[in-house]
Amino acid sequence: YDFDSGYTVTLAGAYRDEELKTGSDSDHGSVNFKFSGDNPNEEGFFAISGKDETDDYSLELRLDSPQEQSLRWMIGGFYFNQNIDGSDIFFSGPDFKESEEELENWAAFGSVTYDFSERLSGTVELRYMEEDKDLTEYDEVDGSRVKTYDDSDTWDSTTPRVTLDFQWTDDILVYASYAEGAKPGGFNGQDGAEVGKNTYDQEESNNFELGVKSTWLGGRVLANLAVYYTDVDKIQLTTTILNPEGAPNSIVTNQGEREVWGTEVELTW
Repeated sequence: YDFDSGYTVTLAGAYRDEELKTGSDSDHGSVNFKFSGDNPNEEGFFAISGKDETDDYSLELRLDSPQEQSLRWMIGGFYFNQNIDGSDIFFSGPDFKESEEELENWAAFGSVTYDFSERLSGTVELRYMEEDKDLTEYDEVDGSRVKTYDDSDTWDSTTPRVTLDFQWTDDILVYASYAEGAKPGGFNGQDGAEVGKNTYDQEESNNFELGVKSTWLGGRVLANLAVYYTDVDKIQLTTTILNPEGAPNSIVTNQGEREVWGTEVELTW
């Protein structure tokens, strides 16, 4: 909604309700071998079938000041909620719910932009985020569903971004930016707990970018160039493990640091 005074209020929302079924037969054989014939809820050897039921929604509310002023600002809030129920699918019996996940994320953010001159402007942005996660897992024991894993935790981060824009000419813009990023941690569930790695930490990054955006020949040619550097700490990577029974599983672990250098070139005629 645009007010006569130049202020703008923006409300955005999204909703999703999804059911995803997947299945695989790793040995590609025609025989569905089972270890025990008296358990109708036992999957065939090398066969995996599952179902994920996901529903989530998000809301964002933002207030922007008049954009024609030399000092401009924006404040806002964000909320996201997600629930995932994971089940095993059996052809000879009812679906077995093996996991329940809930994620709740909220954030407050804002920015301030100031025009130091007709050609030079700067922007400072800040975002605070909290994410709560809950994971419960179940297994079947003697025909009954038994809780095998239950955990919850909270991750938070404060991430700034600073940008300088210099309009060198009417057709050439030079910019520089610094930003910090965070990817919340999470749970590996029972598979991770069996090897002492039931959780993994938040991944964090520092990002630098320097670039030029330009147009030539009366706007018929667009030429953009950017160079960037990213320093990442506590990298989250998928890791293969062996549980105590010797079966391989995949979990997420933090694997030190990494550096990323890159260049991007865009040309349009």
